[in-house]
Amino acid sequence: VREASRDYRKSVALSEELVRREAELESRGYQTWVQARQEKDWKLFAPVLKEWIAARRERASAIDASKPPYDVLADEYSTGLTADRIRAIFDEVKAGLLPFLAELRSKSTAPESSWLKGNFESAKQAELCREIALALGFDLEKGRLDVSVHPFTGGAHPTDVRMTTRFKAQDVMDGIIGAIHETGHALYEQGRNADYDGLPVSNAAGMAIHESQSLLWERMVAKSRPFATFLLPKLRQSFPEAFPEDKTDEDL
Repeated sequence: VREASRDYRKSVALSEELVRREAELESRGYQTWVQARQEKDWKLFAPVLKEWIAARRERASAIDASKPPYDVLADEYSTGLTADRIRAIFDEVKAGLLPFLAELRSKSTAPESSWLKGNFESAKQAELCREIALALGFDLEKGRLDVSVHPFTGGAHPTDVRMTTRFKAQDVMDGIIGAIHETGHALYEQGRNADYDGLPVSNAAGMAIHESQSLLWERMVAKSRPFATFLLPKLRQSFPEAFPEDKTDEDL
């Protein structure tokens, strides 16, 4: 009841004109971003980005003018999140991570990965990514996997989850890692409790939790030694000429 009331108050605070403008900006902004990316000219994106920032500030003011705009907008991604909380988290991570990275760089060298580069047919990459997503648990009866300019996961319902990835002809791992990341998002969506469908308790618990699920699969699973053991034979099966027989899962 609390969450439903909170969502209702936010919704009725927004004018119809603002909601329409945001929807138009989202559509125009995406198309402009694609063009800017293709042409490598990010100045093309600046005008619509400026409009978007103004609209988001307007949204924040309409919802709660007494709070900083960033705090109001961050709350829409993760309930209760504020700039101060984000700063505290990042300061703690920074304090531990920077010395660790400095030590790592001083004592070791980056693994040799040139053997993972080549010319990999996109259709074969797509089939391999589909196979991996299914092995991780993605249900094609409740979603689909496609290709887009940038990987993302969306959909209207846990029974209709759409995820995409992208492929680089010279880097097979880019598409695989993107697909695994999006599979993490998709598994979270498909796993929402159908017994409470339509109620706030069945909604995703915020972007932070969502990203924790995608990064769990991408970083903790996909970059593990057991996963390398699983993946290397599939790479050789899909691209038999590309991967030397002397390379092992440890190299991967």
